[in-house]
Formats: sequence, C-alpha cells, structure tokens
Amino acid sequence: NSAMTYKRRNELGEVIVNIKQAIKDPNKKLFSVCSPVRKEGKSMVSLQLAYALADKGLKVLLVDMDVYLPKLTQKMGMENLPGGINYIRGESKLDEIVHTTDHPRLFFTGVGNLADRSDFQYDDPRFVKYTKDGRKKFDIVIFDTPAVLFIPDIVTFMDLMDSVVIVAR
Repeated sequence: NSAMTYKRRNELGEVIVNIKQAIKDPNKKLFSVCSPVRKEGKSMVSLQLAYALADKGLKVLLVDMDVYLPKLTQKMGMENLPGGINYIRGESKLDEIVHTTDHPRLFFTGVGNLADRSDFQYDDPRFVKYTKDGRKKFDIVIFDTPAVLFIPDIVTFMDLMDSVVIVAR
C-alpha cells in the first residue's frame, strides 16, 4: 500500500540525506546494503532507499547481489531475465541486464536466469568492470548484498564500494 511505502521511505530520511551528501563527491556512487545475518530487512531497505532516491530525481540502479537467495529479483518479478551472472559469464551485454521498473528513474539488475550459480565469484574481473560501468551511467548504484556471516566472500566485493549501509535489528 502506498501509505506504508511513503512511511518507510520517510523513515529512511536520515540515510537518504547522508547518501545525497556523499554523492556530491562524483567519485562516491557505489553503495552496498548489507547485514550480518539473514532476515534483517536489508532487501526491503535497499528497495525503499532506491525508490526514495529516484523520487528525489536521481538516476538509480538497484542490483541484487544475493545470488544464492535472490529475494529482490523475485520481488521485482525478474527471475527469468538476464542478470549479473549472465553478464559475468559473457552471455549478456550490460544493456541487456539493466531493466526498467515502474519508476522512470529506477533501474534494476537481478541475479540472472541460471539455475547453476556454483561458479559465481564476487571478485570476478567482469563484475569489477560492471561496477565501474555502473558508476559512469548512474547517479547512484545500490547493491543489495547477502548476509556477511553466511557468504563471507562478499567482503571482497565490498572493497569496491564507496560506502556500506549496515542493516541490523
């Protein structure tokens, strides 16, 4: 319901202000939203944050990085579309994995449409290139990452980020 959506976005006001301040520096565009454990609400925070920043006039890319539990990709209804894994494997080009949403300034990249994700590496050189390309094309890129204690490799990926938002209850 839209009243609840507005309320949640309003509750993120301080985070939004801090992010808008950070991106005044043109080199700070990549943000990771993470949590230590699962079910902390990081995917919901990522989604609400992305919408709120798009509402403020920024061109936003939201990326689901949780390749083993892609809740955000499912929530966006994009589980059968090419995504990050398809790009890394060289099966899709960058413009084929960046999808439009119901908001004209919000774009989304899901995990991809492959059943086998066992060879995925968060430090893959093609993924590093993807983050650099995102920096060029968008005002801000928000990566919804898996729980750090369950997928410790994500820490390597976070080294590529300009800032990390930690969600904890």
